[in-house]
Amino acid sequence: MSVSGETEQTLDQAQFYQQNGGQVIAITNQGNSTLAHMADLVIPYYMPERMLDDINLTTQIPVVYILECLAYQVQSVKAAANQDATPKA
Repeated sequence: MSVSGETEQTLDQAQFYQQNGGQVIAITNQGNSTLAHMADLVIPYYMPERMLDDINLTTQIPVVYILECLAYQVQSVKAAANQDATPKA
């Protein structure tokens, strides 16, 4: 997760995971960023950036919503799989 998609530490982590066989999912406010280009899957959101000097104060509320939606979908898939695996009487 990165607002700018250009944070050095985030890019280093993404590169590390890719070099070690992992896949990268980017949730970023910049769909055309370096992180977005590196990622296997990009989930962009668009909020106006708010800066105070060098501090990025852009809201992260869309990210929380995206994560909640993903968690709900994963739980729904797991519940359906468990229901399908339950022996029928």
